[in-house]
Amino acid sequence: MGYPKVGGGIIPEIISSISKLVVPSGERGAEAVWMPTTTVKFTLSSAYQEVQQAQNRSFVYSHRWRPNLPVKVSFLMLRLMRGRLPLDKVLCNIGFQLPSKCFYCAAAAVETIEHVFFTGGLALELAATSAQGRFLYATLPSWICWHIWKARNKAVFEGVRLQGSEVCQAIFRDVKAVFEIQFHQLMDVHTFPELYDAIAVAAPLRYGILIMGWKPSEAGQLTLNTDGCSKGNLGMSGGGGVLRNSNGELVVAFSAFLGKQSSLRAEVLALLAGVQLCEARRMATPFVQLDFGILVGILQRRFHSPWYVRMEVEEIWQRVAVENEVSYCVREANKVADALANVGDTHIQDSLRIYDSFQAIPVLARGELRLDQWRLPAIRRVKRNMRGQNLSGA
Repeated sequence: MGYPKVGGGIIPEIISSISKLVVPSGERGAEAVWMPTTTVKFTLSSAYQEVQQAQNRSFVYSHRWRPNLPVKVSFLMLRLMRGRLPLDKVLCNIGFQLPSKCFYCAAAAVETIEHVFFTGGLALELAATSAQGRFLYATLPSWICWHIWKARNKAVFEGVRLQGSEVCQAIFRDVKAVFEIQFHQLMDVHTFPELYDAIAVAAPLRYGILIMGWKPSEAGQLTLNTDGCSKGNLGMSGGGGVLRNSNGELVVAFSAFLGKQSSLRAEVLALLAGVQLCEARRMATPFVQLDFGILVGILQRRFHSPWYVRMEVEEIWQRVAVENEVSYCVREANKVADALANVGDTHIQDSLRIYDSFQAIPVLARGELRLDQWRLPAIRRVKRNMRGQNLSGA
């Protein structure tokens, strides 16, 4: 693969990026890496994304492609908005001269897109029915157009004219099914007005309280909690960690400025800094607690390690027996490390700050450390409705 050249030489930015790469140590052989994927394996989809940055640029079109709409309905709406449906007027415009008459109107009317879907007899009948209430989802117009199109095709090709009430019931069944799938909630309703009323009357909210806190390791065992933060995920990031004994007393803590990193890389670098600090202080290998489940899975070899953190992960593997010494903890039990990581993001001039005493630790982290030492629980509030369904978590 050739390098792009400017004025007969290689672009300076490429030289700079190559010179910053660290040459791996050990006897491991060279490995080809496909950078657009985290698994380092080549895929056609990732190659396509490299050459074709596909994205929705139209507000109107993007709202027709929704996860709770079948693809066939989205395609119909796309063809409808582009005027590509095989209606009589459309076919006439491209050279097919055919007699044109709307199958749902008693008076003669040309079968155009506007007439079939907006001003025709069936469309007006459905609009009058659905105007009884306000439906909360943007999918309803798409379903109406879909079933008008199905009714039109049934009339043209099978000679069967569906009644407006039949089409309304078909629309209702699909909309009700979409709502139940989207919100995991069965609706005991049989008409649109009943559905409108059920949606309008939201179930009262209550707060479920889950109690959890920092758990110390066994007697004589040190526990290392680390955390990383990335402001923007890819943005300026920091890392932090605290090493404590089984009584929750501080041994050493640190905060680190990590530069512009992703959230995963910030978490990995924070853990590596903590492990290296323990090694530099000649301390026993600690028991590690992390609130980043993906990193725990990578370290326990349950998930594949992305290529851009592979070297750091392998260095951690060399220092920590991850199968027995790395575990997941909830973020409420990792507040000290989280506070230190946010401090690390601020001291740009100091790449690493070490805190050897309780008084030296930043105030916010100091308070969380004291609460952990007293074994006071943290509280997580979870919004639930009266049916017990989880709506959101903090």
